[in-house]
Amino acid sequence: GRLLPLMADPEQLLPQDGPTHWAGVEEKLSVAGAITSLTVSMLGTGIVAFPRGFALCGYMMAPLSVVLLAYLAHLSYVSLIHCTANERVASYGMLVQKLPKIYQHYTNVALWALLVLATTASVLIASDIIKSILWHGSSNEVPLILQNHILFAVVLLVMLPLCLAKSLHGVSLISAFCSCSIVMVVFIIVWRCLQIAAGETLPQISAPTASAAAPSVMLALPLFGCAMFGHMNMSQIYAELRPEAKQHAPMVSLAACTGTLCLYLLVGAVGYAAFGRTAMPDVVAQIALHCGESADIAFLHSLLASFVVLKTPLLILPLRSLTLQVLDPELKPSELPQVHHFLLTLSLLVFVYLAAVALPSLDRLLEILGALFVVPLCFIVPARLSWTLEVPRPSLKCVTLAVFGTTASVLSLAAVLIL
Repeated sequence: GRLLPLMADPEQLLPQDGPTHWAGVEEKLSVAGAITSLTVSMLGTGIVAFPRGFALCGYMMAPLSVVLLAYLAHLSYVSLIHCTANERVASYGMLVQKLPKIYQHYTNVALWALLVLATTASVLIASDIIKSILWHGSSNEVPLILQNHILFAVVLLVMLPLCLAKSLHGVSLISAFCSCSIVMVVFIIVWRCLQIAAGETLPQISAPTASAAAPSVMLALPLFGCAMFGHMNMSQIYAELRPEAKQHAPMVSLAACTGTLCLYLLVGAVGYAAFGRTAMPDVVAQIALHCGESADIAFLHSLLASFVVLKTPLLILPLRSLTLQVLDPELKPSELPQVHHFLLTLSLLVFVYLAAVALPSLDRLLEILGALFVVPLCFIVPARLSWTLEVPRPSLKCVTLAVFGTTASVLSLAAVLIL
């Protein structure tokens, strides 16, 4: 017979200094790092539209709506954490594979459309920045180069070389820069809006009000919902958490949702105080129109522009991977020939261009994006995952998330189509 070793391998008895692995990923993420990663994934260019959301809802319903959405988003994140822990997977896509085929197909379509339209929002904001710097005349006399169909193409051509990156090497530095940039953007927005609110009295017809029509609130819900979406990163974040930190994963969600909630409420409130019911979908562009291109406004534009440019490749990377996964599941993005890689990236940016031309209004874009894709991905899909995978099944939480997500999505889409 075969001789059994009398002693274990001595190397197995030595302490292991390197990171451990969980579901194929290294467990080296701290709680603070996880909070930062989730916060950065939620924070985005949609923050500039929050004063418009407050204008739609009034100063009573707007904060209540944002707080409710943040709380429900936290519940859905916790559901994803529990499902990820139970199934030992490291991605949102792997979790969704546990559901019936219809959910898998919908999630692929929704994520694809979400990434295209999120990139489109970046193009719209970059275009607004360029227009506010280069053109101060009538909107009816805009030069050809600044007209939407030309300007969108120029912006995307500038972004194209960055979008050709094949990996997320150095993403931690980009994430850190993006988080610092967006915090500084918030600071300047708040400072300028407080100056405007203190220095001028709005006419009664446009002054802030507590009243809000139900259709207007329905239009604002998807806009607010877009701001809480970071769900496709939650499983990866949990998988990368250090072993001793995994028990604190719900706290990661709570801290990230609370932090983003505070920033969103702050920007929405001061923007609404400054501009009232005339608040535009892009508060940065509105501040520039009101105050002129001073040094701090130019700095604000440069920060927001750098955020938009650096964040765009982080949207194109998963969009390209998802497209390949649908077209040919066996083909890895890293194995794609260079010419095909370029053509695929260019094709995706063409879709972004067409979406920007079709939906040049930032608020309408965010309303459609939220109602059709973000709200279901935030609430309905996590509820279905939780119903299927969590033991014991949290029935009340699942029903609450599913009913809210379905109602908000249907009513918001109806409001978008009617108004």
